[in-house]
Amino acid sequence: MIFDLLSSLTAKASKLDMLGRLALFYLALKLIKSLKAMSNPKTLQPRTQLALGDVDGHPHAHAYYRHFIPSADRDLWLFTKWWLPPADAKAWKGVFFIVHGFNEHISRYEHVGRYLAKQGYAVFGMDHQGHGLSEGEPLYVERFTNYIDDLRQFMHHVLSLESGSEYAKHTDMRIPEGTVVKQLPRFVLGHSMGVVITVLTVQASPEIDWTGVILSAGAIKVDPVTAPWHLRALARLLSSALPKLRFPDAGFPHLSNNPLIYQRALRDPLCHKLGLSPRWAHEFFTSCDLAMAEAPKFKHDVLLFHGTKDVIAFPSGSQEFYANAASTNKTLHMLEGREHELLNEDDHEEMLETIVDWCTKQALANGGAVAKA
Repeated sequence: MIFDLLSSLTAKASKLDMLGRLALFYLALKLIKSLKAMSNPKTLQPRTQLALGDVDGHPHAHAYYRHFIPSADRDLWLFTKWWLPPADAKAWKGVFFIVHGFNEHISRYEHVGRYLAKQGYAVFGMDHQGHGLSEGEPLYVERFTNYIDDLRQFMHHVLSLESGSEYAKHTDMRIPEGTVVKQLPRFVLGHSMGVVITVLTVQASPEIDWTGVILSAGAIKVDPVTAPWHLRALARLLSSALPKLRFPDAGFPHLSNNPLIYQRALRDPLCHKLGLSPRWAHEFFTSCDLAMAEAPKFKHDVLLFHGTKDVIAFPSGSQEFYANAASTNKTLHMLEGREHELLNEDDHEEMLETIVDWCTKQALANGGAVAKA
């Protein structure tokens, strides 16, 4: 519609004198600038912040608000969630971070969090800005580094916790006596776009020593068929001119071999029915390249999974990252016949068992603990 309008203005401009053409050109520029201004998250009304302003006492003392933390730039409120070992557990085996993918949210990993918590791990996750219950323009980000900055801040927040800490008290988080979270084995599990975020965050945070990094169905390589060079060029061009313009919505095809997963995502009110924006697409494509370029410098112990029939995230991306990773302890599982959402397949517990077994060995190899941050 916008392009039709600009084409119409251009056609009419040929019939006008120089002054008229300049006037139409000025109006076109104003239109583009107004659209760009709309994409600035700082112009959005932070709903949660307004609500918190009306709350008496410490906001984290209220059941709903205790799960929100400010974004790294303090402009948005982000939803967080955790799954803890049984209350009678005398100690935690380690701390786990889950990093979700594009157009999903951390609550889709409820079964994963519960499983890991039963195994003795304290599990933490958050909705990226513009996703799930977090604030922000839906499925939009000014810079991909916003995701990285938010996650890095969240990780430091969690790693600063210990029994008796103020935050734990206000949120009713039961941390075993004598526990200092930053001294526990540390693991991070990223899925799909979350793999790109995880790789870039881990590499940008040398102050955190990771016991292990798990990468699931990493969308770390752009498929030249589904995202050809001319589409990337168009996204780059429109990222500056019309950053919020939406490409057609592709829906949720090929998520899993289980058709119920597709239906569940389709009905999930926290999974948006929106197409990609040029700004997000350009930022994502660029970040995929950056993440892949980190492989030769990636020295963390890493466990990778990818389905051979995944058409959402290019399988060769995980294979290439694995081959180029500088890590001396790396394992890749190519799951035959599996599609994208490996942790939602009928046999997902087999994958979780593999993850837990690997993490147990990693913790033992590191003396049951990691160095302090």
